[in-house]
Amino acid sequence: MSDAVTQLPDDGQSQVPDEDTLEGDVRQFLDSEEATPEFLRECLWRIVDILRDLAMSQRRTIVGILSLMLVFELLNRSLVNEASLVGVKLARLDFLQTPIPAAVCYLFLRAIAVAKDRDIYASVYYAIVGQRFPGLYASQMDRLFTNSRGLTFSSVPKRYYMHGDHIWPFVLPAAEAVATVLITPVFSFYAYWQIFARGGVGSLATWLSLIVAVAFLLVAFKLAYAFLNTKDVADKRLIDDMLGRR
Repeated sequence: MSDAVTQLPDDGQSQVPDEDTLEGDVRQFLDSEEATPEFLRECLWRIVDILRDLAMSQRRTIVGILSLMLVFELLNRSLVNEASLVGVKLARLDFLQTPIPAAVCYLFLRAIAVAKDRDIYASVYYAIVGQRFPGLYASQMDRLFTNSRGLTFSSVPKRYYMHGDHIWPFVLPAAEAVATVLITPVFSFYAYWQIFARGGVGSLATWLSLIVAVAFLLVAFKLAYAFLNTKDVADKRLIDDMLGRR
């Protein structure tokens, strides 16, 4: 998202956006009579609530991915192979290995989709603040409300909690992003390698699981590619801050 503040037309007349873009839609809304200061503040707080829910959902999804990977490895090493209740054996759990990789790929797709949704809401927030609350926008305090922290980092501007140039505020989010993108396909390859090595290649359930997992991965990476190539990526502001550009 560009840091430039878009100016409203001096004549106060409604301006039709030149492009069918997110910022164009925001400009059209802000030029309307409905965009009163009270309604805009209500919209901004609603966006803040949605961003908080999306950030929490994304963290839960990543934790779910890591948990399923752990369960698979426990089953793969026969550390957990049966369920019991009050000492009575109920069922073997080996069959859970087959659907786990596909479930991990689905959660990976969900994490990418939630990240994209969060970015869209953050971009709308910054577009409104930049045009109607330029003082808040210029102060960078608007970043305190967008709640884009991950498992290991925060979007709070680094100058609020540290002085001088440090590399770790950039390393942590970069490492988390790379790990999130790479760990799922690497785990999936490893998981199906182990499944086929143990059960052979004749299992229909395994092949169905593999097909579904590959489909989820393809959609996830297509969405991730579109996410990284969009113009209105709010986290580019986060990267600029960590690199000391803003």
